[in-house]
Amino acid sequence: MTAIEANARYLLLAILAEIELFAEVPDDAFDAGNSFVVAMSREGVPFAPAVWVGQPLPPARRMAFSRAARRLADRSLVRRVTERLRDRVRHLVLTPAGLARAIALAGDQADRTAVREGLQRTRWGRTLAKRIGGEP
Repeated sequence: MTAIEANARYLLLAILAEIELFAEVPDDAFDAGNSFVVAMSREGVPFAPAVWVGQPLPPARRMAFSRAARRLADRSLVRRVTERLRDRVRHLVLTPAGLARAIALAGDQADRTAVREGLQRTRWGRTLAKRIGGEP
């Protein structure tokens, strides 16, 4: 497995984990206009590899994750939401194929109910949520 493939796999699993966690966000966070919650519900999963890795990333490592996101988009597994005037990734949205791949990668670790509930709390994921059954 190449480094880009490993980073792409990591991104898919991180996106899935963020969606699972989004199911647990308290309702009052939506009412309070929390910027993270608003962005997640409207735009997609914030592209935050340093948060996912748990430490600041050197520029080369961040670029590696950006290349992995581009590769996932080229394979129609994610949609990249970029800044208007630059090609900088801000958010990632799973496609149906990306969701299926992420769940397959996570295997038994995927909480399908939480993924479905997290997706239902977003504008972009409601259609995807319908593709997920309950617990396996």
